[in-house]
Amino acid sequence: MTSFQSIKRLLKEPQQTNLIDKVQYLLSNCTYLLQLRQIHAHIIRTHYLESNNSSFYWNNIIRLYTRLNSPCYAFHVYIFMSKEGVPPDRYTLPITIKAVGQAYSLKTSQQLHGVAICHGVEDDEFVESGLINMYVKAGEFRDAYKVFDGSPVRNLGSWNAIIAGLAQSERYRDAVDVFLRMRRSGFEPDGVTMISVVSACGGLGDLRLALQLHKCVFQVKWKGEEKVMMMNSVIDMYGKCGRMDLANCVFLEMNEQNVSSWTSMIVGYATHGLAKEAMEFFHAMIEACVVPNHVTFVGVLSACVHGGKVDEGKRCFQMMRNLYGIEPNVKHYGCMVDLLGRAGLLEEARNMVETMPMKPNGAIWGCLLAASERYNDVKMGEWVAKLFLELEPWNDGVYVVLSNIYASRDMWEEVEKMREIMKQRRLGKLQGYSSVTLSIIN
Repeated sequence: MTSFQSIKRLLKEPQQTNLIDKVQYLLSNCTYLLQLRQIHAHIIRTHYLESNNSSFYWNNIIRLYTRLNSPCYAFHVYIFMSKEGVPPDRYTLPITIKAVGQAYSLKTSQQLHGVAICHGVEDDEFVESGLINMYVKAGEFRDAYKVFDGSPVRNLGSWNAIIAGLAQSERYRDAVDVFLRMRRSGFEPDGVTMISVVSACGGLGDLRLALQLHKCVFQVKWKGEEKVMMMNSVIDMYGKCGRMDLANCVFLEMNEQNVSSWTSMIVGYATHGLAKEAMEFFHAMIEACVVPNHVTFVGVLSACVHGGKVDEGKRCFQMMRNLYGIEPNVKHYGCMVDLLGRAGLLEEARNMVETMPMKPNGAIWGCLLAASERYNDVKMGEWVAKLFLELEPWNDGVYVVLSNIYASRDMWEEVEKMREIMKQRRLGKLQGYSSVTLSIIN
């Protein structure tokens, strides 16, 4: 770790190398935000870059802030660069656009689009794909399409940006439609294209399309680790289409599998309630010396939920922290609450909710409320309902489930109270409502 003192010492050393090269050396070795802010602050105080009107060094600072998930700092550097009169090059705007995309700021997105037009670079491949991605992340699909359709020269980067953006925004059918439009336009997909459209197909659960896309995968020239990523996406796609047999075939045909390959299989089996197969894959993964990650354990714990494997679920939950140093997140706790609740261990589930290091979300309260209904536990149901409604006062289903719990105990006065509350909330009749159902794995 480079300390602030060592930063100042390096910059004050005799001029054996160019001062700008020293700054570049510090930036190239910067790996965390505090370190970058120290370097940047020292650069500002000592005016190291003001005499240099090259955008190259400014770009590096913007890029680093973006990479370290600090988009606001990145944008401020761009503003300062503009005030210093340093003209942007063809790389400055794409980097800054990416930063603004991380911040989901529509107003700033539109301002940067205007800057691109003023500099005459709005049709540059990197700028155009960046603008599309930026608008998609801001939820402005109409503007994204305007940029895409307004381009005089269509390029693969633009196609990839719109397809990836739509897929990531869960507009799966639109992503597939744009992919088909791309093929009709004569463009050949690359690895980036296929990973995005395969992901979209998985979201649709369209097996017929999945089989067609799998054929397309073999026509693409893959670079480095791209092929492993692609095969992992195909496994995930088949899993979401309910064909774990085909997912397993893809897995076995891979020359090498990484943690994502194993995890995709485990999550796929768990999603479809195939607890035995999921746990067999998990144990095989451990035997293969592949280190599981936090997503792996979401799949494992979900499998334990579906299989009613309480003891194994508890062991795996402890294994995360004790053996692999993975701190459980809200999804892991949600799986455990669901597991304990389904097994009738409501007090254990409540204790987990009360002692978890983060606030419970709606999914966790929903699982515990459903367990209270399953076991007709009035006291637990009332406790959960109170806290659930504090979190989600708009959630009408809470009253329905609580009414069902009261009815199971012949507490008709309380049922009537729930009816009155629901009438006041314009819920209509009680009949026809079902219990709260929530999914942890998704």
